[in-house]
Amino acid sequence: RADIPKSIVFIHGNSQCRKTFNSTILSDKFDNFNCITYDLLGHGQSTKSYDYSFDQFSNQLIEIINDLKIKDYSIVGQSLGGHIAIQALRLLNDPPKKLFLFGTPPMEKPLTLSPFNEVQEMGLLLESELNNNQACLLRSSFINNPDHFEPFQIESILNTDPKFRTQFLPFVLAGNYK
Repeated sequence: RADIPKSIVFIHGNSQCRKTFNSTILSDKFDNFNCITYDLLGHGQSTKSYDYSFDQFSNQLIEIINDLKIKDYSIVGQSLGGHIAIQALRLLNDPPKKLFLFGTPPMEKPLTLSPFNEVQEMGLLLESELNNNQACLLRSSFINNPDHFEPFQIESILNTDPKFRTQFLPFVLAGNYK
């Protein structure tokens, strides 16, 4: 909306989708902001990609910011979305006023999988194809409160491009991030 000068760009995590933020952006606490959500490549209803990398995800974010001519904005990044926001900071001509990250573990080189090893179900993020039971297990590792269950959470896990799961983490483990 042109009458609201401030925007917030929300970036979801791995195997999730833009609907992750629906209850947040529909809250009256955000009435004074343009709330922008989108599906990362290979997630939700976005297109699949030939290659998944932080640069590609960062470029997607930058393209959205530039196409919408967003100037006065903040970014909220969840998990992988937080890492994408961090990676994009070095490339943005007009950086965000604020950056809010949650569920975004630190990444040091060499990368270890310690955050993933603590929760057995997180290993499912490396599997190309998941069945419904596996998707439910993975979803419970993201959101362990049964009161917060939304059917789209399982759908987004099942709809994530299998190539993303098998390609992206090995890319990161190889140290291909800045």
